[in-house]
Amino acid sequence: MLQKRGSAEFCYLGWDDDQRELFEIPEVRKYYHATLDAEFPWIYWLEPDVLWAGYGLLYTCGCDVNITKVGSGHRVEATTAAHFKAWIERNFNALNVFTEKNGIPDEINRECSMNFKRFLDTLMV
Repeated sequence: MLQKRGSAEFCYLGWDDDQRELFEIPEVRKYYHATLDAEFPWIYWLEPDVLWAGYGLLYTCGCDVNITKVGSGHRVEATTAAHFKAWIERNFNALNVFTEKNGIPDEINRECSMNFKRFLDTLMV
């Protein structure tokens, strides 16, 4: 488990022919909300840095956001600061519960927390 942290990739099959982005699909958003309700430790497992793809999907599907098309991309913003703060706290809490329950060293928790913080810093630009 320690060696596999920060290395998970997730695939969502069945929507290959769908023109929508994953965050626009209600079933995918519902899945992320259910995992957050179950305290799944996303920030322990997601791979950091590589375009922050997993973290971006966690944000767009797990946080209450407004998404606006801008050119060929999207602008994503949390609906309120309170929603954003609650989403952050849920993710940190899930990490803390998971690492404590599994006897994972504090330095690993800090490493994962810093990865999440670095992702959050990309949102603040």
